[in-house]
Amino acid sequence: MKTKCDIVHAHIPPPFVEFFSARARNKTKIPLVLTYHCDLELPNFLNRFVSSFYRRTFGYYSLIYTDKIIVTTNTYAATSRAVWRFPPIVIPNAVDTKTYNPTVDGSKIRKRHNLNGKKMILYVGRIKFHKGIEYFVSASKFFDKETGKRFSFLTNNFIVTALTIAELYKCRWQVEIFFKWIKQHLRIKAFYGTSENTVKTQIWIAISVYVLVAIVKKRLRLQDMSLYTILQILSVTLFEKTQLLQILTESNCNNVAANIDNQMKLFNY
Repeated sequence: MKTKCDIVHAHIPPPFVEFFSARARNKTKIPLVLTYHCDLELPNFLNRFVSSFYRRTFGYYSLIYTDKIIVTTNTYAATSRAVWRFPPIVIPNAVDTKTYNPTVDGSKIRKRHNLNGKKMILYVGRIKFHKGIEYFVSASKFFDKETGKRFSFLTNNFIVTALTIAELYKCRWQVEIFFKWIKQHLRIKAFYGTSENTVKTQIWIAISVYVLVAIVKKRLRLQDMSLYTILQILSVTLFEKTQLLQILTESNCNNVAANIDNQMKLFNY
C-alpha cells in the first residue's frame, strides 16, 4: 500500500481481495473494514470443496485481521457459516427512494424492458448464480385482521398456503433469537468437526442442555432466576455431590466469625 490512507474498505466476494487487504492491514496497521456480502458458494462437489477450503484458510485469516465486518441483514449475521462467530455490524443496503418508491408507477422501467402487464420485482445487488435468482419467486398475500394491514411475502414454496408462509415469517425472529441465545450462553464459538453429523451433534447437545436447564427451572420453581444464572452456577458446581435445589436456592445464613485463636503467639513469654 504505497498510497497513504486512514482506512481501507474491501468487499467479499470476489475472493482474495479481502485476503490481500488483511495482509496489508497486518503490515501497515491501517484499519480494515470489510463488507461481507455473502459466503463464497460455487456449484458442483469439487467447487464446494474449494469454497470450503477457502473459507477455513484464506477467508478465516481475513476475518481475524479485519477491524470491522459489515453485513446487510440481521439474518445473514446469524446464519453465515463464516461471519456468525464474529460480531458484525448490520448496515442495510441503500436504495434510491426517489426512483424506487411505491408511489412511482414504474412506467419508464416497464416500457424500457417491455414488462407491460407483468410483475416487476426490485432486486438490490448484482445478479449472481449463487444467489438463487433462477428460482421463480411468487408473492403470497396475507391480510391481518388485527391490524387491518395486507402483507405480501416473497417465496419459492408453491406447496404451503399463504397463511403458513405468513406464520413462518412471523416466527423467524424467535428462531434467530433462540440461536443467538445458544451462541451467547452455551458458548458454541467453533465446531469440533466439519462433517454434517458432527455439526448436528454439537447443536443437538447444546439444545439438550438448554431444555434440561429449562426443565430444572420449571420443576424447582425458580422464577426469579434466569437460565443464564442457572448455567453459571452449574458450571462451577458440576462435580459437587449436592442436590440441585440446595445449590440453586439462595441461602440467608450469616457467617459468624468465631474469636477462636489457636495460633501460638511468638512473643508471649
